[in-house]
Amino acid sequence: MTRPTPTFGAHMSIAGGFENAIAAGARVGCDCLQIFVKNQRRWQAPQLCDSHVAAYKAAARQTGLAPVLAHASYLLNLASPDGAV
Repeated sequence: MTRPTPTFGAHMSIAGGFENAIAAGARVGCDCLQIFVKNQRRWQAPQLCDSHVAAYKAAARQTGLAPVLAHASYLLNLASPDGAV
């Protein structure tokens, strides 16, 4: 049995749009990617519009980067006694 080729990925910034993270990953030779889907230090997130989603999908299709994994917010605390946190 042959071993699958390892994938190379990194955590990339979504500043300016999710598609920019994909382009940045492709520039440094990533096969996969990890991103925050919103500001990691805030609960609120802006609404995604159709043009943002289309730009992300086009960049993903063009580069072939996959999978793209979402990084959890820093605000999550699974050990907290406060259920809201």
